[in-house]
Order: sequence, then structure tokens, then C-alpha cells
Amino acid sequence: EKYIGECLDNIINQSVDFPIEIIVADDASTDRTREICITYQKKYSKIIKLIFNEKNLGLVRNYLNVLSYCRGRYIAQIAGDDYWCDVNKLSTQKSYLDDNKEIGLVYTNTYRLYKRVFQKDFISYDVKSFWDHLMHPGYLAPNTWMYRSEYSPLKFLGDENAHYVDESYAYLLDMFKVSKIAFIPQYMAVYRAHLGSLSFYNSYQQNYVFRKGIFEIKKDYIRKYDVTDENIIHEIYKNGYLQLMEGAMILEDKQLLDEMKIYLNSHKLMFEDIEILLKQTIKCREEFSNIKNSKSYKVGKFFIKPLTLLKNLIRKHVK
Repeated sequence: EKYIGECLDNIINQSVDFPIEIIVADDASTDRTREICITYQKKYSKIIKLIFNEKNLGLVRNYLNVLSYCRGRYIAQIAGDDYWCDVNKLSTQKSYLDDNKEIGLVYTNTYRLYKRVFQKDFISYDVKSFWDHLMHPGYLAPNTWMYRSEYSPLKFLGDENAHYVDESYAYLLDMFKVSKIAFIPQYMAVYRAHLGSLSFYNSYQQNYVFRKGIFEIKKDYIRKYDVTDENIIHEIYKNGYLQLMEGAMILEDKQLLDEMKIYLNSHKLMFEDIEILLKQTIKCREEFSNIKNSKSYKVGKFFIKPLTLLKNLIRKHVK
């Protein structure tokens, strides 16, 4: 409820010479979001359509549901806590798609807003193919997307994908397979980063679940598009397991550890040797964490800090 008004205002205020329709899906929210949306719909009844879910569908199902109501030639999307900061965003992207028939989706640069600080330069604009995105997932700013309706995510994703931790990653893999994706470098949107969101995790466990979910999507898409290059498959599986191994051990994810052991040993990567090294690393990290939290460390840090400042001041004076 804190942000939906700003989000809608910045859509309504877009400078366009073509008709637009704003479709808002409220996924059974328990705050004042629905009430605020109704107020906007009464004021802008010709362009705003509201969808109220009586039961919470979840992120992916709600996303696919709202897409089923879209009727335009082009579709732009944004989450209710983000907003567009350029009044020419829609017209710029529409012109780009009109002039470049081979492009299926276009995205732009975006700011990330965290604790009232606007951050730049975290967009992945070097991801240019299915293989790039499969091997090295990047952030392609879903809050800035505009795509052709014939490439709607509904064409590629369904109820069987409702468990995905990030449907945007999966959809982009599909898009890279069937069309081309283009990047416009202007900053046209603001992405609010909250603790607990995809980029700012509340806990180690949440971070692990997300990374594991991305790995599962990769495995799904190896099967979906019948990837047969054994080197690529091995690289994805090997890196995926090794990156998740520490988390799986700490969180005691026995199922993944068993699966990992079978795979690594079958490819002559001795699971037991890697496990010993990783346990030693975790132990060292825990010991260092205990030292950092000790009174002695904090007292020492308290005395060292002014000495460091004095040292830097003397250096500056000598120069």
C-alpha cells in the first residue's frame, strides 16, 4: 500500500500518442492496496482494469493470470512497489519495437533504490544468447520490459512452473530461443530493493533456496530444449553442485547432498575430498566469526580505529 499509488501515477503520466490499458492484479492483499486501486479505477475508469484474487495465487500464478487479460500488441510490466521514472518509457520502447521487427523484447536500464540511496550499474547488458543466460544468469530488469504479445510468457510458462523461484529467468531463456532481446541504456525505472526480495535476502537459508531454485530451472531447460552438448551440461551441473555444497551441508539438505555425491563421483570428482576441504573452510569461517564477535576483538578494534585515522593524517601531512 505504501508504493502502489506512486507506481500507478507514473504509468498514468506516461507521454503517449497511442491508447494504453492498465491491468492491476491484487493477489488477496491484506493491507489497503485494494482500496487504493479502487480509488484510482474510479478516477481512470477508461484505462484501469482491476483483478481481485479472493485467494492468494502466489507470484507465478498471479503473474500468468494477469497476462491472460492483456489485449494489446505490446505488453509492459511492473511490480506494484517499483515505478517508471521516465515519462517517455513506453513511447521509446514502442518506437523501438515498431522499427525493429526482429526484436521480441526490449529492456532498459534501471536504478535500484535501497534505504533511500539510488544505485546504478547492476544491469546485465552483456547477456546476448540462450547459452549466456543458461550458463551465467543475469539481471535484465523485468520492471522495464516491453515485449510483443505473441511472445507473452503465457506461451511458455504454465501451472507446472508455479514453483519457480524466478519466472523471469525462465521466460528469458525461452525468449532467447525464439527471438532477440535488445537493451536501451537510458535509466527509465526504479527497482525498490527490500529485505526478503530476490536481491536482498533475509537469511542464509533464503539465499540458498533461491540459488538452488535457479539451478533447478537450469536443469529443467536443459531437458526442455534437449541440450546435448556434454561439456555444457557437465559445466552447469558441476558448478551448480559445487556452489550449493556449502549451503547444503550447513542446512543439512540430505537430498541434494546425496544427488550431488552420485553426480560428482560418477564424473571422477571425489565428493569426499571436496567435502573435507569444505568442512575445514566452514570451521575456519565459524572460528573467525566467533573472534569478530568476541569482546577482545571489539575492544581492540575500538583502539585501533583512532590509531589508523592518526596514521593516515600523519601520512597526508608528510606528503
